[in-house]
Amino acid sequence: MACMQAIICAAGKGTRMGELSKHTPKPLLDVLGKSLIEHKIDALPEKVTEVICVVNHLQELILERLGGVYNGKKITCVTDVPLTGTDTAVRACRDVVTGPFLVLMGDDLYHPKDMLEMSSMNCAILIHKEARDEALVGGKIVMNENGHIEEILEGATISTGEHVNCGMYMLPLEYFSTTPVQIPNREEYGLPQTIMGNKKNLPTISGTESRGYCQVTSPSDLPRAEDFVKKFLQ
Repeated sequence: MACMQAIICAAGKGTRMGELSKHTPKPLLDVLGKSLIEHKIDALPEKVTEVICVVNHLQELILERLGGVYNGKKITCVTDVPLTGTDTAVRACRDVVTGPFLVLMGDDLYHPKDMLEMSSMNCAILIHKEARDEALVGGKIVMNENGHIEEILEGATISTGEHVNCGMYMLPLEYFSTTPVQIPNREEYGLPQTIMGNKKNLPTISGTESRGYCQVTSPSDLPRAEDFVKKFLQ
């Protein structure tokens, strides 16, 4: 079995969590007795033998919690300075990544089978079909008839039946040769923006349908995270 690496972006301050993340990094917030990042690592495929955590805010607490090995997987921490977006966070890992790699957000929860499926892809983004009645604002996925991603419309309204970017990526080493793309009107460089802005220089970008994921942005998302853990991660 070929070994793989996974990058977890865990550097942000999590300001929308308010007081909850003032003294605790968002990835270490507790959900049913285990932190968000521990739930994520526990759900990774067996083939992922090293987890590269990109850290910054209260990073010493993440290092203390995970140590050098967690659940049989090597833990390597890379500091993201300055905090200028998800593309910058991934590029901070350039010197330690050795092959195709998974990228996950430190504050979201993913279905284990989605992680396994993504790990077998060449270049892919996890997507989710919106089923809620209320409109959602996020990265709207535009696909062609072959199931390949043509565009991601950031900040778009996503209605029932349309797809949103889940923030999990499978990327080839060629990613590190791409040109960073800045998020419009922000001093940040985004991972989805850079992928789509360099798609001519990357393998075909597949859209992998999610079996379920939970985005944790604000304190009101924590009850949903508990439900997700009970359903998929226990």
